[in-house]
Amino acid sequence: MSDTLSDQQKNEFKEAFGYFDKNSNGTIASSELGRVMRCLGATPTDAQVSEIISNLKNAETIDLETFLTIMAEYRIEDDSIEEIREAFSVFDNDGSGTIAAAELKYMLTNLGERLSEQEVEEFMKGAGVDGEGMVEYEKFIDWIVTK
Repeated sequence: MSDTLSDQQKNEFKEAFGYFDKNSNGTIASSELGRVMRCLGATPTDAQVSEIISNLKNAETIDLETFLTIMAEYRIEDDSIEEIREAFSVFDNDGSGTIAAAELKYMLTNLGERLSEQEVEEFMKGAGVDGEGMVEYEKFIDWIVTK
């Protein structure tokens, strides 16, 4: 998976990894993962970092190749979030950062991977619909990411 990274990204990630590799043994403590990722401009939540660590074979330490793979996968997720943001902006006609709840429901039931009525109901609860029937889509995206 790390082959999806450019040479420049790999070098940047290696440099940051080396900074956190305190004893120069080619590994970092898994407890440092979130800090290293944030140092590189990523914004994982604590829950995301915990999930990444729980999926590792050795949850104590992370070697460079594993770290590069993690960063490659995380960058793909970041790209997906940007695509979601762009999709919402299409429905944001006035550039206010909001869309109508009805439009959100339409998107969830008719575009891309269609959700069941129960899933749509859960998403609509998480959407934080205001008194005017509008959803701030940045808050909604944050809710999706942390869910």
